[in-house]
Amino acid sequence: MNIARMCHMLAAHAVTIAAMTSDLSEVEASITYIDGAWTFKQVMGHLYDEEQYDFRTRVFQTMSAPESLLPAIDPEGWITKHNYSGQLFSVWRDGFLTERRNSIASLEAFTKTNWEQTVNAEHLVGLTAADIMWSWVTHDVLHIRQLTELRHAMITSQAGSHAIGYAGEW
Repeated sequence: MNIARMCHMLAAHAVTIAAMTSDLSEVEASITYIDGAWTFKQVMGHLYDEEQYDFRTRVFQTMSAPESLLPAIDPEGWITKHNYSGQLFSVWRDGFLTERRNSIASLEAFTKTNWEQTVNAEHLVGLTAADIMWSWVTHDVLHIRQLTELRHAMITSQAGSHAIGYAGEW
C-alpha cells in the first residue's frame, strides 16, 4: 500500500470537490435540481460525516484495535438526523475540507503497516484495511460524479430558454 499515493489522491479529490462547490450560493446549494437526488448541501453534509465517522474511523480502528467491533453507521439516516438541510452549506463544505486535511495528516503520520488486517464488522466480512482505504478514494470519485451531474442540472436550469446543446451531448 502506497500511503503517500493514497494521501495524494485524497488531497486531489478534496481540491476537485472544493472547486466544484466554491461558487455556489446558499440558495443554489439547497435546490433539488434532480428529482429524487440529493442537493449540493446534502452531498457535502454526507461527505463531512463520512470523513469523520466512516472511512477514517474504520481504517484507523481496523489497524490500531482490530479486535474491537466497528461502530454502526447510517449514512442515509444522517441526512435527517444531522439536519443537512437546516445547516449552512458553508458549514458542511468547510467542515469536510477541514476533516479531509485532518485525515491526510493522520494518514501521513500513521505508522501501522498491516494493511491486510481484516475489518471487524459482521456486514463487512472479508474486507481489509486496504480495501476500506481504496473504497475511501473511490467514494470520492462517486461523489465527484454526483456533483458533476448536479452542476449540469443546475446550469441547465439556470440557462432557462437558452440552448446549451452546442456544449456537446450530455
